[in-house]
Amino acid sequence: CSKATSTMAPAPGKKQQHGGGAGEDKASNVLQAVLLADSFTQRFRPTTIERPKVLLPLLNVPMIEYTLEWLAMNKVQEVFVFCCAHADQITAYLADSKWARSRDMSVQTIVSISCLSMGEALRIVDAKDVINSDFILVSGDTVSNMNLASALEAHRARRVADKHAIFTMLMKPTHHPQQRLRMGDTETVVCLDPSTSRLLKHYEAESGVRSRAHFKIDATFFSERDNVQVRTDLTDTHISICAPEVLMLFSDNFDFANLKRDFVPGVLSEEELGSKLYVHEVEQGDYVARIHNLRSYDAVSRDILQRWCFPFVPESNLLWRGGVWGPSNYKYSRGPRYIEHHVSIDRSAQVSEGVCVGASTSIGDNSRIVQSVIGRGCRVGKNVDILGCYIQDNVIIQDGATLRYAMVCEDAVIQAGASVEAGCIISYNVVIAAKHTVPCNSCVTLCRQMQSNDSDDELEYAATKSGPMPSVSSGHQQLSDIESDEDSDAFSDDPLGHSLEKPTDLARQMAEAMALGRSLDDHEALKGAGFDIAAVGKGGAGYHWVSTEALDLSHLAITPPIILPP
Repeated sequence: CSKATSTMAPAPGKKQQHGGGAGEDKASNVLQAVLLADSFTQRFRPTTIERPKVLLPLLNVPMIEYTLEWLAMNKVQEVFVFCCAHADQITAYLADSKWARSRDMSVQTIVSISCLSMGEALRIVDAKDVINSDFILVSGDTVSNMNLASALEAHRARRVADKHAIFTMLMKPTHHPQQRLRMGDTETVVCLDPSTSRLLKHYEAESGVRSRAHFKIDATFFSERDNVQVRTDLTDTHISICAPEVLMLFSDNFDFANLKRDFVPGVLSEEELGSKLYVHEVEQGDYVARIHNLRSYDAVSRDILQRWCFPFVPESNLLWRGGVWGPSNYKYSRGPRYIEHHVSIDRSAQVSEGVCVGASTSIGDNSRIVQSVIGRGCRVGKNVDILGCYIQDNVIIQDGATLRYAMVCEDAVIQAGASVEAGCIISYNVVIAAKHTVPCNSCVTLCRQMQSNDSDDELEYAATKSGPMPSVSSGHQQLSDIESDEDSDAFSDDPLGHSLEKPTDLARQMAEAMALGRSLDDHEALKGAGFDIAAVGKGGAGYHWVSTEALDLSHLAITPPIILPP
């Protein structure tokens, strides 16, 4: 990573370059965390082309707030937020958040827009020399109410007894064979020393692929112990407690790109070097989940609605600023239902159980909202039927529209009589034309999808112009067709690491005009002819987005799976 910057003031208790003694002891007692604000995957595209994943709303609160609140609850004193994709948006958000003013927990950012993997991120953190002691490694899309005290105590006790005990992986048991299906989790097999919880072997199936029918156990495992425990019921929480030596190992091994695919098997295969990894099993009753795909986004949202993550529930009002609507102000009622202030619900409308409605939203006559989250400033017309959907801020849904198990991003418009079927993603500013039907598992966006010869599954956003110019996929507008000066910035180098696929100014202008119901003359219609009529209907604005995931869409779609009884 060639470009790495940090926005960090000297942290209280930071180890000094010279001296030592009491100052160094104080630094080692500061509980630190490294929060990765980039997923290094593409599973939330096309939404993450325009917004960072950690700022996507989870029950109308940015995801990262849940992670930061959990770290604060566990008395973490210093958090280093590593930003890559949309680093400018993340740093601006944090600078204007309550964490910038917190006296109990210092939140500082480290930025590298050219970083391509978790391994590179940890190498940059190591080079910054900001980690003074054992630290918590967590992703910014983690939601938990778990008390880390027992895990930290066990890790520290092992470190005192054996300096080679450098890593503790937190894993949670699954009590139902289809629980992984609900979260879209992969199948995992681990071998443990039952007396010490030391990790001997770790295997994680590729996403959407069943685990191996046969699993080999190395006979040498039994040379130092009488038995080995094989667990297939444990799921990775993506929370780890690490010694500083973990960062050093990443710096020494540039082929370590991923924690579970590279670091864990790499360390386990080099047992003669002495490093030891351990597993800490999360206690029953503690909630912990990572939102690593759309399936888990739906599952975690429903869990929060049903109060499984208490005290992190809507009426905790985690949103401190809240833009023009101010801080969040949810009130809880049985159902459960969470309604914010200044919400207008017609008396004939049905707002059923499992619903969260944000401030200044209006819901018209005879409309039905069931098991859904509605953002702030939304307008829901008459006779609208919404089931199992996630509607972000400032969305307009006109009369007679029907939506099923879909995500609709900010400022989108669903015109009268339109139908959005299960599993759909309607991205920012998209307009779905009147009476048009968006078929199941479709993605519609104002971004022009492009194809590159070099596929990179480790990016949350599309690559900037650091290699060969990507080509536009078949059926989409060719680059040579774009002649407007206003559009050229969409395909230029961007010092902030933004995607080449971001919406053009022309696309935004045409979408805004269509959202206002403005009729376009032939010249304007010709200029905006790149819109995919099959995806959005005549009079709509947007392009069809084809998922690059080599998976069955039903495995990771936002539609909840059918869970069979045990």
